[in-house]
Amino acid sequence: MGVIGSPKYQRTIADMAVGEEGYAVSWALGFDLKDIPYLNTGMSIHGKPGGTVQLSIKRTGPGPADYSINIQEVDYEWKQGKNPFMGVVGVDTSRIVRLDYTPSELPSLEDGDTDDIISDLESWLDNES
Repeated sequence: MGVIGSPKYQRTIADMAVGEEGYAVSWALGFDLKDIPYLNTGMSIHGKPGGTVQLSIKRTGPGPADYSINIQEVDYEWKQGKNPFMGVVGVDTSRIVRLDYTPSELPSLEDGDTDDIISDLESWLDNES
């Protein structure tokens, strides 16, 4: 039996070209317990927002985690998790990337977890050099 037509190809966040901007569903983004963002680059990317497609994403470079995310206009409440996206049915964990953050975006020291924050900062600095 043959197939009539071809399946519709869905472009993903990972398919974005450098400089391209688009929109994805809000749950394409997750946060760990330290508020460090993770992006599921296997999610579909769209040219304009609408309905649950609200998360503004811009590809800023060729690296696997080179994205800028704007959550200012998004009506969604993210929940933190030890390992964002782990155990979620249908998620290819190889498509999850930890997004870089700058020192101005470091987690606060209010929780007293300074050793982990210092370790994260050292890792970030190592990656920058």
